[in-house]
Amino acid sequence: MTDQTIDERRYRSRRGAKRRFGTALRCGVLAVALIAAGCGSDDDDAASSSDASTMPTPDATTGAQAGDDGATPVAETPAPSDEPAADPVIGGEITIGEFAPPRGFDPIMGGLSNGTVGGIELMALYDTIVSWDPDSGEYVPRTAASLEPNDDFTVWTLVLNDGIEFTDGTPYDADAVKFNIERHLLPESRSQAKVAFQSLLDSVTIVDPLTVEFALTRPWAGFPFVLSIDAGMIASPAAIEAAGTGFASNPGDAGAGPFRLAEYRPGESIVFERNENYYGGDVPLDRVTFVPTPGGQEAAYAALAGGELDAAYFRSPTAIADAAEDGLTVHGARIAAGNIIDINSGVWVTCDGGLPAGCEDVADGEMAKTTPPGADPRIRQAIAAAIDPEQVNERAYQGLAMAGTALFSDDFPHSPGVAGPSYDPELAARLVEEAKADGWDGSIRLYSVTDETGQALGLTVSAMLTVAGMDVELDTSFEPLPLTLEVILNHNFDLVIWGSGFTENPDGNYVTLLGGFSSASERISYRGYANDAMDAAIAALEVADSDAALMEAYGLLAEAWNDDTPAVALNELQNALITRGDLEGVIATSNSSFLLSDAWLAD
Repeated sequence: MTDQTIDERRYRSRRGAKRRFGTALRCGVLAVALIAAGCGSDDDDAASSSDASTMPTPDATTGAQAGDDGATPVAETPAPSDEPAADPVIGGEITIGEFAPPRGFDPIMGGLSNGTVGGIELMALYDTIVSWDPDSGEYVPRTAASLEPNDDFTVWTLVLNDGIEFTDGTPYDADAVKFNIERHLLPESRSQAKVAFQSLLDSVTIVDPLTVEFALTRPWAGFPFVLSIDAGMIASPAAIEAAGTGFASNPGDAGAGPFRLAEYRPGESIVFERNENYYGGDVPLDRVTFVPTPGGQEAAYAALAGGELDAAYFRSPTAIADAAEDGLTVHGARIAAGNIIDINSGVWVTCDGGLPAGCEDVADGEMAKTTPPGADPRIRQAIAAAIDPEQVNERAYQGLAMAGTALFSDDFPHSPGVAGPSYDPELAARLVEEAKADGWDGSIRLYSVTDETGQALGLTVSAMLTVAGMDVELDTSFEPLPLTLEVILNHNFDLVIWGSGFTENPDGNYVTLLGGFSSASERISYRGYANDAMDAAIAALEVADSDAALMEAYGLLAEAWNDDTPAVALNELQNALITRGDLEGVIATSNSSFLLSDAWLAD
């Protein structure tokens, strides 16, 4: 390892301000449950769902910190636990309740490295090149033997562990890595890593059978992050080519992770069985089954508490509060701006025969920017001014969420202390009248999901927008997956209440912002948003190499967010995998996801 990657003194000085929720918090010691329902993503097609929402993006994504020289450490081995580890019990099977099922098993599909939608499942199948350890603040090699930068972080050299094979018997080697990385740049790719690669990746070179060199267009100390998410999920090239267009639904023996896919019944279950030839050694569990949890988070918690599930994924404040009383284990990740009102700022579309709207004078095959209500910044600002987050919290979450419109709460790591938009119904009404005077008819569509919390969110927000003078068409009939398709794939929405968010990982936040809030992603993002001040803030985050620089970059982000309103934050929350007490060895990683390679059932 180079000095840049293991300088612990410098690293701790940057990490010192970090407040961690950690990899496994016993609910009994939680003073406050920072939860909300709803989860979205910040990259096109990166979507998931919850009792009150579905998820992009993103990110959406646990917490990397960099050293003062800009490098986030890549550990030689995982950080040791403070307590002696018990010997894992070999054997047994578990059932996990999904927050939202993945749409398939192809890592380039988008959003499939987030714990809320597919991250746990795909990491079980493929593993990752590195993982993120939120406790130690380091990236930990998995299929990698090492990952090292040059002196200015423009070239990263990956060396793979020798002898790894996919379950189809083909080698997990440099050729396979290059093949997979290049797939993320395909036109059909919607992966979280895509925009980062388009912006920063210059070339991928095979040095030898186990060594890959990544040359970047400019220095980036956060490069390991993309190898801990979807771009780090390497699939067998032979299996991909053999499956063709059916790969996403039938990947076969494409993985090299701790489990192989045994059965996939869309909408019913995903069954994994132990990979007997796993490079990491013996996998304790025989079988892991993932099931959807119809009925929302309340029903999922009842199934968990009643023993029907061994674990389930939550963003519900009531579920985590109940877990605190019931003595279950919460593996959690803190999320800033976790629940939002997301706004279509003018998504770009490909024109065909003068359609859709906005294409009247545009040639077929060319792109045009649409003009929904949210394309007018006054309307976006009116939405922000109309919302009282405390009322939303009381009516939708019984006061259990951490309400607030600030992008980063005051005690969030590296928070700049920038307050969010104030509740100002008079300002909201004035801005609405101005927009109407310029020709807007006042109509706006608002989507949320159909469960109890989604209904409460939709009704509460709709009422506030109506008071401001908007003619709201509220639709809370959506199940999570149809809402995801309508917004993320079809781009057919004005406003949607769901989740997005920023984690304690600046590397992940940078990728989230680049992929969903920048000029680089404007033409492919489902929200069609771009702004010069936001671009400048994202650029500052890219090069931030100290606590002070991070705080300054976050300040620029918060100010740009407040001034131009790409979305409206409702609260801070926690993404959490809640497990029963007999399930041990769950490992937290990037994007609020979890690795099951070491999971086992205690007697």
